[in-house]
Amino acid sequence: MKPIIGVSCNFRPHEDEKGSFILDRSYIDAIYKAGGIPQIIPILPHEEIDTLIQLYDGILISGGGGLLPKIKKMKTLPDLKAQNPTRYTFEYKMIEAALQKNIPMLGICRGHQMINDVCGGTIVNLETNKHDQENLSKEASHAINVKNGTKLFHAVLQENVAVNSFHNQVIDQPGHNLSVSAYSDDGWIEGIESSNDHFVIGVQFHPELMIQETEMLNLYSAFVNAARNFKFAKR
Repeated sequence: MKPIIGVSCNFRPHEDEKGSFILDRSYIDAIYKAGGIPQIIPILPHEEIDTLIQLYDGILISGGGGLLPKIKKMKTLPDLKAQNPTRYTFEYKMIEAALQKNIPMLGICRGHQMINDVCGGTIVNLETNKHDQENLSKEASHAINVKNGTKLFHAVLQENVAVNSFHNQVIDQPGHNLSVSAYSDDGWIEGIESSNDHFVIGVQFHPELMIQETEMLNLYSAFVNAARNFKFAKR
């Protein structure tokens, strides 16, 4: 049976309603193409997290999905919690629970930063918009250097990979039990992963938007394969 992959979603509050859950379809398509069955994770009361994560063989922490209007007006972005408190608190507790249960996890862009945050790491604002590309999302804008021997390297099978880029903040200090797996060509952290054998990878770029590239599909396939192994180990 195919592994079930839970995918976190963005939360956008409304002025006169409770808000909307939003997720780009590219995450769903990438997981399915890699051999998994994706399911969107709703933001529920925290006491339901233990029940929720029992449904999944792997968890993908998705990217930001756009900033709120008041945040966009700021010259300097606040921390992840201030950007979206509702989403932050739920994802924080879900990532904590997933790490405790060794559930395979992939973090994309903001999701990559969230995993680092939960582990006690920090982020920093970039002083330029060099990492916020204007060309098409399926096109690369810079290269990253992947450390040989890392989980990320074993997934993409290359030390130099062309990636897209849509962010104004980057990881400054990696969290506990995390190691850096990739740097951008100008020296910023582009990949982190668990220091132990469990599959936890975070990347600053968006591989699902470049899924036509072998390296990007390979990363999703490695994640889905780890989830498949986790699924069978639970039996």
